[in-house]
Amino acid sequence: MDRSDTTHGCLRVNDKNREHLPDFLPGVHYYTSHQIAIAYDNHLCSGGIPDIETRYRAYPWEDTLEARAYCPSFYVPSRGHTVVIVDRRFSAAHLARAWMADRIRELLIRRRNG
Repeated sequence: MDRSDTTHGCLRVNDKNREHLPDFLPGVHYYTSHQIAIAYDNHLCSGGIPDIETRYRAYPWEDTLEARAYCPSFYVPSRGHTVVIVDRRFSAAHLARAWMADRIRELLIRRRNG
């Protein structure tokens, strides 16, 4: 295993791709889109009860290789956690927020229907 690898919020990052990631900030956790259920369970829920104050957000993603983009994210105020989905990018903030809201809604529907 390469010792330059670090894990932050389940996203494996190494020195080769670190330059394309935003700075790691306390309370910011990075996940990929197939890990939304894990992010939901680890950050949004406490004892199986979701934080109703959770806000869907668009996390600005600056990359020199492409124009400004936004990653879908959600903010959980009770924990001070921001969860960013790093493998989806949108050109407008409202599209990123809508995508995040749709994925959480789909997750809850799937769980209700068993």
